[in-house]
Amino acid sequence: MVTAPNNDTIYSSAFLELSGGPIEINAPSSADRYFSIAFMQAFTDVFAYIGTRATEGQGGRYWIAGPQWNGETPAGVRLIRSPTNDVWMLMRTLVDGPDDLPAAREFQTGLTLSVPSGHTAPRGYAVSARDVNDPANFLALANEIIARSPGGGGELARVSRFAEQGIGSSTPPSEQLLDRWRAIIPPALATLRETFLFRDLIVDGWVYQPPGIGDFGENDKLRAAVALGGVAALGEEEAMYFHANLDALGERLSGASLSVAFAAWRRSGRRLLVAHHVHGHA
Repeated sequence: MVTAPNNDTIYSSAFLELSGGPIEINAPSSADRYFSIAFMQAFTDVFAYIGTRATEGQGGRYWIAGPQWNGETPAGVRLIRSPTNDVWMLMRTLVDGPDDLPAAREFQTGLTLSVPSGHTAPRGYAVSARDVNDPANFLALANEIIARSPGGGGELARVSRFAEQGIGSSTPPSEQLLDRWRAIIPPALATLRETFLFRDLIVDGWVYQPPGIGDFGENDKLRAAVALGGVAALGEEEAMYFHANLDALGERLSGASLSVAFAAWRRSGRRLLVAHHVHGHA
């Protein structure tokens, strides 16, 4: 689910499982409507784009292939290589107001996915995500994702560094290790929520994103904060994300002051006038 309100974009979403072979993407083209098709590997880094900026609005046929596939693409098909066998494809299509929605939806239907011949059936998952405070489930899911892309690139090359924490291990975690996770998860989540406020990058009340979003590399703290607060973020070459989280004193914005003002207005019996000065935003 998209984690923030959005009034000018419609989404097309698909999860691809590539261990059995490539998936074909047939993307629409447009010279005047903004669109972006982002491909994210299992650790949420965007490894490829199709769209207005990346391909000058040209779509066409693409094969998305996993790290172990060694075949050849047909004529006229461009190859995009993923570092993991699990891929999230997310297309954003611009909508220029309510009257434009039918045309935007028509453009959206130009995106099609198909399975080339010879592709084996996609694998399901043995583990499903549950309560984030359950370390046994968290480690089981993380290790299943890692095991699904043997020989993959990207962040998979760093997995061995985290063996002592039970990540990348085929051995069930001990109760002592799980207790360590149980102790650290609550303060870690609090740290990630604070990180997502990006207090160090404030200009005229607007919070700017730090470098590295969408292409996190080894910045795992930023990766986790964005996954918690705004998963599926694009890289800064494609999008900028601005937030108004804090007041002039650095305190979190809330509805408390508005509630006090509204209560005072009700006591006074005066009428409240609310003016909308920014199109699409209250």
